[in-house]
Amino acid sequence: YQRRVHGVLFALFCFSGLFSLVMSQNLKSAGGGGGRSACRNDGSEFMGFFGNLMMMVALPILVTYLHICMIGFDFDVVKPLFELSSLPSLYSDHFMPSRLSFAIYGGWFFFQAFLFVLLPGYTATGLPSPVDGSKLKYKMNGILALPLSVGLFVGAWWYKFFSAQRVIQLLPSLMTTSMFFALAMSIFLYVKASVQGFVGLRSGNFIVDFFMGSELNPRLFDFDFKFFCESRPGLIGWAVLELAVLLAHFEKYSSLSAGVVLAVVGPVFYVADYFWVEEAILSTMDIMSERFGFMLTFGDLVWVPFTYTIAALYHVEHVPSLNALETVAISAILITGYILFRGSNNQKHQFRTKPETMPNAQFIRTKRGTNLICSGFWGMARHINYTGDILMGLAWCLPCRFESLLPFFYFLYFVPLLVHREYRDNHHCHLKYGQDWVTYCKRVPYRMIPGVY
Repeated sequence: YQRRVHGVLFALFCFSGLFSLVMSQNLKSAGGGGGRSACRNDGSEFMGFFGNLMMMVALPILVTYLHICMIGFDFDVVKPLFELSSLPSLYSDHFMPSRLSFAIYGGWFFFQAFLFVLLPGYTATGLPSPVDGSKLKYKMNGILALPLSVGLFVGAWWYKFFSAQRVIQLLPSLMTTSMFFALAMSIFLYVKASVQGFVGLRSGNFIVDFFMGSELNPRLFDFDFKFFCESRPGLIGWAVLELAVLLAHFEKYSSLSAGVVLAVVGPVFYVADYFWVEEAILSTMDIMSERFGFMLTFGDLVWVPFTYTIAALYHVEHVPSLNALETVAISAILITGYILFRGSNNQKHQFRTKPETMPNAQFIRTKRGTNLICSGFWGMARHINYTGDILMGLAWCLPCRFESLLPFFYFLYFVPLLVHREYRDNHHCHLKYGQDWVTYCKRVPYRMIPGVY
């Protein structure tokens, strides 16, 4: 039986990787030579109308199914398919949104918006927009919002306003509620763009434009919806849910295992690191060139907090035993991944924003007037940061010791995602830089893994 389960999961993983590669080939006609055309939605990304529609329908079903596997079938991903008759009652008992779930999630969402607007912070300037060359201003105060949110959550638990195990029990209904918020946000963004006339980046197909988005940086009274959703409700929510797992584990077993500590500390540190260098997100693909529609909204509000926590959630009801050697090995993988991820991203951000501080950096001067760094981390591979991200994700999953493959969902999903994204980046850069990109690829021949790939 276990072999059949593993075979099905391996086949699904192979299919997802193949599907990602197929999608990357559909980007040949996307984009353009830069500027507005590079961001305009021509309807071909993610296999166009049918691919976008399929993802809008499939993503909520997939996230729900993953949680059904966890709460009703002890992390077995196949058994629910053979007990379909039990799923409606399971869904109605655990997943139906309620007044309580709307109150909790709505309170959390607007509390984060309150902190986003009112907490003090310094102002950072973004890079030139590929649409019109303008530079947007952003207030950086996430480094205050994160500890304040976490501190209030842990403090309320400490003073017994709620139990962490109750939070875990409410997770399915909170997840469903977050889907309503993601849908409402997506509708608002589409209507806002239509009313304000920001339709220049649309393809003309409603489904594609709703899924991919109409604007790069939708704002209302200086409130940047993409910047807010990218970091606050979902990312800080992810950290809080990870800590809820840690506290629930302590409530249940009166101690903390090495496995749950490794599974939780890694992601929480990852989120803390994000806000420590919050300004670095301004030079990422998400902020600079991705339109903000259902795809990113669902990813920010639903996918991140409710699928990235799967590995940690395994430790609520299970206590995998790790020996000292395994603990050290997992810690080494985590540290190596972090060094590659943070080191490369810091180097890229510094080179883009303050190149004068890197006099020894090697680069290729392009005909567009920009520079492509090809030394340091970026001389090792063209997306060494993705490799670091994958290693960290693997380290978060390994404490589960392969007792079930579902806790490895993050890793199994992230590998084809980043491989696909690397293909997207490579294609867009080839369109943008032309022969200069060919020269750069010869200078830095490896995509993600030095000497291998």
